[in-house]
Amino acid sequence: MDPEIKAAIEEQGRAWKAFREANDERLNKIEAGDIQGLTDLNSKLDKIEAAIDENEKVIEERVGGVENNVNKMNLGGAGGNSQLSEAFNSYMKTGDESAFKAAATVSVDPEGGWLVPENVSQDITRVAQDVNAMRQVAAVQRISNGRSYVEFVTKSGSKAAFVGETGSRGETDSPELARIETVAHEMYSNPKASQQLLDDAAIDIGQWLVDEVGVAFAEAEGEAFITGSGVNEPMGLLKYDTVANASYAWGELGFIKTGGASGWATTNPENKLIDLVHALKAKYRNGASWMMNRTTLGDVRKFKTDNGYLWQPSMQAGQPSQLLGYPVLEEDNMEDVASASNYGVAFGDFRAGYRIVDHVLVRVLRDPYSAKPYVSFYTTKRVGGGVRNFEAIKLLKTTA
Repeated sequence: MDPEIKAAIEEQGRAWKAFREANDERLNKIEAGDIQGLTDLNSKLDKIEAAIDENEKVIEERVGGVENNVNKMNLGGAGGNSQLSEAFNSYMKTGDESAFKAAATVSVDPEGGWLVPENVSQDITRVAQDVNAMRQVAAVQRISNGRSYVEFVTKSGSKAAFVGETGSRGETDSPELARIETVAHEMYSNPKASQQLLDDAAIDIGQWLVDEVGVAFAEAEGEAFITGSGVNEPMGLLKYDTVANASYAWGELGFIKTGGASGWATTNPENKLIDLVHALKAKYRNGASWMMNRTTLGDVRKFKTDNGYLWQPSMQAGQPSQLLGYPVLEEDNMEDVASASNYGVAFGDFRAGYRIVDHVLVRVLRDPYSAKPYVSFYTTKRVGGGVRNFEAIKLLKTTA
């Protein structure tokens, strides 16, 4: 095992032990009505939580770095075409299209610009997957033609019935299908590079584009997948109509109440998380995970029952932390539980429930004129997102 990963995992174990001890002391004081020293304990818990988060970050980034290095070796240059990769870098640095034209197998759109080599496009998507939570768990469909992806989802299956040997046999219900169309919307980023940067022979401009554009795209996507309006952008998870789970109907996302008008229930708040798990049908629980922001995760880490803590940190490289036995994904665009009518927690099988659509083409236009003395690289891609199965995801709503 990588020494840095091993050290972070060991430190994670020590930090989690210290967290439990401090939180146990806090809970005992609250139960006894002793408020003396609570401020110091809360401050101590905040510091330990910061250490836990940092350890998780080190583990994830280190594991991701090792995987990326392997993937780059497997790519063998630009998807096996080192000539194309070198030609693309030459075009980015100098603006000379001749070598790139000779190596490229596809041309440009009428507005100008070149399709980036496959390895650059894949790296941009890989950065997006590392940065936003939904890409890690949702179903992803790549398209090469058209502006949308259409699928038909079964809302209700065929029915069957028992019958006696001589009993009459009527028709049974047929499966009911829902047509789901996910439109891929255009997004862009326009990073600028100085001529000095372009003149540096040691700089890999393709990797520079991945670093600059990949993170920008990832952050914009991450927000849209959660709160997007669906107008010229993906439809966000929290923008769909919702209904109390007892009255669930297709086309709406079911929710469980926190029990508190402006936050968690004052007693046994963890029970609502257990209710949320069991609001989901058993067939979706096998692939389910949690999604919440860091503030909500900070609350959940403190929840304890007679059987121990509900949240458990990851003690294995490449594995996320667990809540009630299900993986936890941290997504900063999720709402805070502390505000009324917010949806602070999502739980479900996101691969079954949410579809991301990527157009395979990423275009870049080198523009040395509009921002002199800098060279701009106007980069575009198309991406869409939306719920594809409404019964596969449940929400926790802040309400009494």
